[in-house]
Amino acid sequence: MFETAGGIQFVYLGKGNQKDPYYWEAKAELEGLQSRWPQNVRYIGKYSTEEQIAVFNALDIFTYPSEFEPFGTKPIVALINGML
Repeated sequence: MFETAGGIQFVYLGKGNQKDPYYWEAKAELEGLQSRWPQNVRYIGKYSTEEQIAVFNALDIFTYPSEFEPFGTKPIVALINGML
């Protein structure tokens, strides 16, 4: 583990697949992280264009772990905004 002196913020934006059992585990973990570090972790379990624009405008780094969509619209938006 490394120390950042509180200088890193993490945002998860998305609905996920509620039929996937892993969804509930990940949701609980993200909510727990947000409650533990409310100034550094933000879990937004929904999705809207306005929220996406706000998040993308504030990003320094964008990660997109996806097994089925290795280069979808989100990485393109990140590339356009100079985040890749």
